[in-house]
Amino acid sequence: MLDQLRLAHLELRDTGDDTIAKIRMSDIAVNTGHPLVARLLASTSDALDPIDLTFVVAAIYTLINHYAEEVTDDDERVFVAQLAETLALSQRANPTV
Repeated sequence: MLDQLRLAHLELRDTGDDTIAKIRMSDIAVNTGHPLVARLLASTSDALDPIDLTFVVAAIYTLINHYAEEVTDDDERVFVAQLAETLALSQRANPTV
């Protein structure tokens, strides 16, 4: 589906505003100037902060939901619930992260 919407590619770039990401004509621009994204990119460990990453992924999915009629609010609710469950399980399995 993302290929059909021309959203199958992510580009890291400073979008010059305070959004996490923007949909453009051919891709999704992930804003390197946003504090969460900048913190993830600055990470020197092998593991990214799972909470920061979860917020960035959820924000991008919300953006796709607003852009694509094919993605419904119910789809987003299911996605975010699964994302939260995955985060909770990973924190339980590795509480030091």
